[in-house]
Amino acid sequence: MNTTPLITIAVVDDHKYVREEISNMLLFMGFHVTIKAANGKDFLEQLAIAESLPDLCLLDLNMPVMDGIETAKAVKLQWPGMKILGYTFNSQEMTKMIESGADACILKCGDAMELKRTLLELYKSSSIQNS
Repeated sequence: MNTTPLITIAVVDDHKYVREEISNMLLFMGFHVTIKAANGKDFLEQLAIAESLPDLCLLDLNMPVMDGIETAKAVKLQWPGMKILGYTFNSQEMTKMIESGADACILKCGDAMELKRTLLELYKSSSIQNS
């Protein structure tokens, strides 16, 4: 019997192929992707009507319409308990994501196991806070 909790994730990335491939990889890792959004505005609209909020959000930094920095700020204002993992190709922008409200930030070109490990750490930290 599997006692691992079902961890739900939103994937926000403007590149459809990247969004789909990351979603598939997360599914393979045992996560459940409940929201896929093309930009921050799309994500906020989906959150507003969602039956339940995802536990975590994987948020791209550079997107049209509403970027990751604006999105992280908006999410933390409205849903402060949601954990956000920012991700970008530019290591110099990682600090901006943290300052905007992301709970952690990793590089897109990083290892898949780093992604999984970081998501699990964020989930555990949110579970501890909600206990």
